Amino acid sequence: MRDMMQRLQLLNLEDNAHDTELIMATLEEEGLACDITRVETAEDYAAALARGGFDLILADYRLPSFDGMSALMIARERCPGIPFIFVSGSIGEDMAVEALKNGATDYVLKDKLIRLAPAVRRALNEADEKKEHKSAEQALLEASRFNRQIIECAQEGLIVYGPDLKYRVWNPFMEQLTGLSAREVLGRHPLEIFPFLREAGIMESIEKALAGEISEAARYHFHIPQTGRTGWTSDISAPLRSANGEIIGVIGIVRDISAHVQAEEALGKSERQYRQLVDNALIGVYRATPEGKFLYVNDAMVSIFECENAEEMLQLPVGARYKNRRDREVFLNTLKKQGKVPHYELEVPTKTGKLKTIVISAVLEEGFITGMVNDITEHRHLEEQLRHAQKMEAVGTLAGGIAHDFNNILNVIMGYGTLVLDGLGADDPLKTQMN
Repeated sequence: MRDMMQRLQLLNLEDNAHDTELIMATLEEEGLACDITRVETAEDYAAALARGGFDLILADYRLPSFDGMSALMIARERCPGIPFIFVSGSIGEDMAVEALKNGATDYVLKDKLIRLAPAVRRALNEADEKKEHKSAEQALLEASRFNRQIIECAQEGLIVYGPDLKYRVWNPFMEQLTGLSAREVLGRHPLEIFPFLREAGIMESIEKALAGEISEAARYHFHIPQTGRTGWTSDISAPLRSANGEIIGVIGIVRDISAHVQAEEALGKSERQYRQLVDNALIGVYRATPEGKFLYVNDAMVSIFECENAEEMLQLPVGARYKNRRDREVFLNTLKKQGKVPHYELEVPTKTGKLKTIVISAVLEEGFITGMVNDITEHRHLEEQLRHAQKMEAVGTLAGGIAHDFNNILNVIMGYGTLVLDGLGADDPLKTQMN
C-alpha cells in the first residue's frame, strides 16, 4: 500500500486560489503532506495531465471556462488509474450520482472539507488496490500465456489426466509423436486408445500418481495401429495438485527415446564387433591397472605368454611378466609422464621360462592402461641370422680382395725375375738360384 508519509502530488482544477490553499491546509492538518498544482483552463489541465506525476485529481464542478464533468472524461481517457474527486461548492444529488457512474471516485462539498482527508485516503487506497489487482491479473494472464507456450512448444510430451484419468491436455509434441490429434484424444481414457499401456505398466504408474506417488521413468516400446507410428518412450507420472495441495489429476511427461535406443543398439552391435575383432587379433591386446592387475587379455596375449587360457593369465600380476623390474619402472614412468608409450621393446619370460622379445604400445586413459603387445622374437632371430650371414659375406669379400692384391704383387715379382734370368749368361752361377 501507499506510504502516506510521502508528499502527495495533487492536481487541482480550481478557479479560486483561496479554495486551493484551504484544501492544502485541511489535508496537511490531517497528516497528508501534499504539493498542489492548480489549473483553471482546459488547456492548462490537459498540459498538466500530459506532464503526469500526479497521485490524485481534485476538481471543482463548475468553472468560468471549463467544467468538472469534461475534466473527468479527459482524465478517464488519458490517466484512468488516477483517482478523481469532485470538491465543489454545490453539486446536486443527481449530478453526483452521474459523476460517480462516469468514473469519479468521490465528491466532497467545500463547506464539509472535514470529509476530504478520509475521502483522499480511501481513494488512494482503492487506486492502489486496483493497481495491485490489475498487476495480479496481468501476471496471471502472462503466466497462463507462458504456461500455454511451454506446453505447446515443449520438445517432449506433456499430458494432463483428470481425476477420472481421462485426457485433459495433449500437447503438439504428443500429436507429432503418435499421429493422433488432441481432438481425437481429449476426454477419452488412455486404455481406449492405447491398450498396450496396461501391459507396459504405465497405467499402474498413472494410478499411483493419482494416489500421490511420483513414478520413476518407465521405458517401453509403443506401436499405434491407428497411425502406424512406432518407437520407444520414457514416461514419468506425478500428482497434479491444486493451490491448496489437493490432488486434482495427474501430469505426465513423455520423452521420445527412439533415437537413443537405436543408438544404444548400434553401439552394442559395434562393441560386439569390436570385441570379436580384438579377441581374434593376431597381436596381443590387454587392459590393466597401473598397480599391476590385468583386467582383460585377448587370445594372442595368452599365446604370447604361453598360458592355458585368459583366466589363468588374469590371475597373474603384470609385474610377473617382466624379466627385469627396471623395465616396468621405466615403462610406467614414461606412461604417466607422457600419457602414452608408442614403442617399448623388452625381453619377457613366458610361463615355461622361455624368453621372448616383445614391443609394447600403450596409453593411459581414465586411470587404466590399454596396450598392444607384438611378439617380435622370431623377427629378432631372423635379424640375427641375417646379420651373421652379412658378416660371413663381408669376411669372404675381404679374403677375396686380399688374395687378389697378393696375386698382383706376385705377378710383378715374377715379371722382374724373368727379366733378370734373361740377362744372365748360361754359365752364370746365379742362374741356378734364380730358377
